[in-house]
Amino acid sequence: MIKILRLMRKWRLLTGVFCLLMALFLGWPAPVDAYTVLKEEVFSEPVAAGVTLQTYRQMTDEGLLKIYVLNVDLTNPYIKIDTIIGADNRTFEKASPVLSKAGAAGAVAAVNGDFFHLTEGKHPLGFTVQNGEVLTTPMLWGDFNAFALTRDLSPFIGRFSFAGEVRVIPPEGNGDPASFPLSGINKPRYSARVDGQVVVSDTNRLQMYNRVWGPVSRGAQADLPGWTEVVVEDGRVMEMRIDQPPVEIPADGFILCGHGEAARFLQEHCLPGAQVDVDCEITPLGEEIQTAIGGKDLLVVDGWVAPSFSKELEGKFARTAVAYSRDGKRLYLVAVEGGKGSRGMRLQELAGFLVERLGAWNAINLDGGGSTTMVARPLGETGLALVNTPAQGSQRSVPNALGVFSTAPAGELSGLVIRGPEEVLAGLDYSYKVSGYDQYYNPFTVDQENVTWRIVKGSGSIEGGVLRADQGGALVIEASYGDVREEFAVKALGAADLKGLEIQPGVVKVDPGKTVSLKVRALGKDGRSWDIPGGRIRWEITGAVGTINNGVFTAGSEDAAGQIKAHFLGLTAVIPVTVGTPVPEDVRNHWALPQVKELLKRGVVSGYPDGTFRPDRMVTRGEFVVMLANALDWTAPSVELPFKDEIPDWVRPCLQAAYGKGVVSGFPDGTFRPDQKITRAELAVMVAGALNLPAAEKTVAFEDAGKIPSWARDAVQRVAAAGLMVGYGGYFRPLDNATRAEVAAVICAVLTANP
Repeated sequence: MIKILRLMRKWRLLTGVFCLLMALFLGWPAPVDAYTVLKEEVFSEPVAAGVTLQTYRQMTDEGLLKIYVLNVDLTNPYIKIDTIIGADNRTFEKASPVLSKAGAAGAVAAVNGDFFHLTEGKHPLGFTVQNGEVLTTPMLWGDFNAFALTRDLSPFIGRFSFAGEVRVIPPEGNGDPASFPLSGINKPRYSARVDGQVVVSDTNRLQMYNRVWGPVSRGAQADLPGWTEVVVEDGRVMEMRIDQPPVEIPADGFILCGHGEAARFLQEHCLPGAQVDVDCEITPLGEEIQTAIGGKDLLVVDGWVAPSFSKELEGKFARTAVAYSRDGKRLYLVAVEGGKGSRGMRLQELAGFLVERLGAWNAINLDGGGSTTMVARPLGETGLALVNTPAQGSQRSVPNALGVFSTAPAGELSGLVIRGPEEVLAGLDYSYKVSGYDQYYNPFTVDQENVTWRIVKGSGSIEGGVLRADQGGALVIEASYGDVREEFAVKALGAADLKGLEIQPGVVKVDPGKTVSLKVRALGKDGRSWDIPGGRIRWEITGAVGTINNGVFTAGSEDAAGQIKAHFLGLTAVIPVTVGTPVPEDVRNHWALPQVKELLKRGVVSGYPDGTFRPDRMVTRGEFVVMLANALDWTAPSVELPFKDEIPDWVRPCLQAAYGKGVVSGFPDGTFRPDQKITRAELAVMVAGALNLPAAEKTVAFEDAGKIPSWARDAVQRVAAAGLMVGYGGYFRPLDNATRAEVAAVICAVLTANP
């Protein structure tokens, strides 16, 4: 296990003792275990000549941690480092994600840069130099540092200061020349520390804005009355504006903005036609600076973790940093992934990593959190790709980035890269692509049609970059292009890795002639699943239910029932199929065939597992209540049943519905007797109550009327008058038990009367 310390690992006992003494002497925090690395994987891939992307995947006791490092050789003659700004790399008019801005600028890699106000969103707070031109000056706040690279590619990290002066020479005869200190160039509003006090950066200050800022000036500031803007073009004052809306910035000029004392200077001396000269100086390094980008905290100072860090930046977050080696020949651009997929780091932990793992001599923290973004050109590819997953799931638009550029010429094919899935499921097709690169790691165009593929290990086939493994196990595929070859390892999953197949939908009920699309999924033992194309399945159909082609089932023209079976890798899934309304054999010639078929179609009744309906079987009271409730789509109310005998669970909800509607009342002894065969008289009472049938206008005569119980006579007359129960040859047979066929006829009549 690797112990990561907030300050630094004790490489030797003497070093550890020295650190402790220094901590006590200087008041630094003592080293404290931050997290434990249980396992680490390090990957490396060249990006361009002199540029390598290193990936550190650390499994810690606090979860996965991902760190990405762009390792840049500053001695490589083809390397160029420069700042990328805005969306067009010319102005800060609009912010953009690092991936788009770096791609448009032609960089081979980049990381996000300076801090900025999220509400304003377009302008960096700190120091910016691009290709030797100062775009924004350092802040007046003392604890914001910056990274710079000189014209001879010597790196520097530290604090920069700005000194400027605006000198105004009035038109002839209009006074003497005057000057005023210039506080900044293209600076957004921010809080500044002046003489120990925190104030708005514009208070009594003079600022300058050119087209790098954007197309228009800042305009009036509501809390800074008297805000004065002077338009200067070709070195001459063209216009003065006081508390006015933004004005266009001249392409060959600039805007001077002032408040308080600075505003009074502008109003007194910047008369139309006056000549304006601007002098400024950056220290240290001055005109030697080729590239610079602002940051904040120093992370590493002369090989040691910095003594303190900003309180407002505490916590485990995504981080971006720039560091360089002691000899100044190596530059490290670092992105620590944060959010759901990576633990993130504290500043102390990041500083320790930079010192211990990279040997950083000096390092600075750039904007992090949702801004942290690293992009790089994958080997053999022409475009850039996002390296880290942004903390908020998507890229944030940022004002600037630090880009890595390659000026290497096009070379000869040196190597190939195979890209495609490292894990496949046997029996399925997977596509692979080959990219090429030259001796400078520039992309080299590969004609995919002229790539030769073969399997050098394992069982399967590959043609045109499409691989199909025959079974589970290890495979190695090879691609060759001209005299260059490359191999790629693939893990194939087979039947032993699966627990079964699943067909969706799990039940097919369809009208004759209709189609249903079927989807088959292979279910892995590890919880994963794979969609299996219909053409890769061996289908089997039992029963004359229809046909299946490429996963689409087409029902036959006749009512039927059967099964569909899907076979894949020796596994089988089965689902039932019903076309139309198949009728059991024992009903086909029965007088109740139309009624039974209708109820089967509606799902009110069903057959038995052995495929029969048993139309002459007697129906129980509980069974009829369930049929009646299903037919009329009753829902069970929250009522307590008064019956003393036990009611089966499959009957209870329907009986509650019937009781709640006053359709059933039970026997005088307080029982319901759900398993007792129902009589035709009881049937009549329940139907009449369920439909609330009106009284018969005239008496329907039955030969056996004397046998009808007194409690059922009115109900029998109602159902008979409604034509729901007509009897047999003039007899009602009230005490006979009702069969499933008779009940089907009654239920159909009920549905007709109550559509």
